[in-house]
Amino acid sequence: MKKVFICAVCFLIASTPSFSETITYDGEEFTLRDVERKCEVWRWSDNYGELECRGMRFLNRKCEVFFQNRGQRNASVDCRGSELRTISRRCTVYMNSGRVPEYGTVSC
Repeated sequence: MKKVFICAVCFLIASTPSFSETITYDGEEFTLRDVERKCEVWRWSDNYGELECRGMRFLNRKCEVFFQNRGQRNASVDCRGSELRTISRRCTVYMNSGRVPEYGTVSC
């Protein structure tokens, strides 16, 4: 049993993309570092925000941010498509103020 658990943990670590690993989507290549540097979030309502990325417009169309409640300042990015699953799993959002509209940063 112990060997199986250790192997499962090794698999998870080996299959997790690194911060600088290249992700390819629709012929575009980028890294999680690019997402952090080039993307920001604008919150337009209590529960909804949009991801805006310079030079990666395909992420603008495929990714959104949903907040659980009005006062929540942290949220996760939700991207459609299995190729972008890494962003959904590894990136979070931190909003800078409590007012709407508000600006936030992405951290991966």
